[in-house]
Amino acid sequence: MKKLLLIALPILLFSCKEERIGGLPDSFNGQDKIVNTDTLVNNQKPLKTDTLIFQKLSKSSVFDTVLASTLKKGFNKENVEITFCRLDFYLKGKKLFSFPVTADTSEEGDWSLYEDLFPDGKRKVFDNRFFEISYGVPACGYAQTNFLFFIENNNLQLISRNISGVDGPYGDWTEFEPNFVENKIVSLSSKKVTINSDESKPYNDENEALIRTFSDSIVYKYNGKKWSEKLETPKSKIFRTEYKTFNELYKQE
Repeated sequence: MKKLLLIALPILLFSCKEERIGGLPDSFNGQDKIVNTDTLVNNQKPLKTDTLIFQKLSKSSVFDTVLASTLKKGFNKENVEITFCRLDFYLKGKKLFSFPVTADTSEEGDWSLYEDLFPDGKRKVFDNRFFEISYGVPACGYAQTNFLFFIENNNLQLISRNISGVDGPYGDWTEFEPNFVENKIVSLSSKKVTINSDESKPYNDENEALIRTFSDSIVYKYNGKKWSEKLETPKSKIFRTEYKTFNELYKQE
């Protein structure tokens, strides 16, 4: 079962301006390793702070709000413009965690919070220990930086930081597939999906030829205390390629 958030992706694709573009920027291909809350928290005064409201975790008295702050602009080791940010998690006015993160953009973006990420389709249940916070400009052609978190027994972990973006029928994102045991996820697998124009074929404005590739297969496992990750395929190397038309990939109901 793919991440619920990705179900809305074809809708976004149809709403984008359909222009032919080349390959997506290299910054779309970043994915950080798992980190924990021992990371040094940046106490810099925020440039801007947004408030996000939890629904499911609030009912279970884990968190009720997160203050998402942008701190400053800068560059990473690859000389890509980034934004330094901080996520402060609260319950009933008490700060529980302060988590530094970076977003792969220098544009002023919006923050989004997603719960109910991973449904077990057979029983229609969710593992609400997982949630995702995203930052980026909410428009086609811009990258979104997505932070997948896990919380259990007062232990907050960042499982995955990945970049996604769409522009017309083209895009680059990470798909997750959970493995449930009863009502809880015990492992996850993920892969990067990229869709570009098949430039080896004549351009058809009504039903464009596209190439869908898969890379960076990762397996995440939980030992009861901490998540670990293992890269199953060589990093950034494509392990499967599919040739599809626009109508085949984006079948409209």
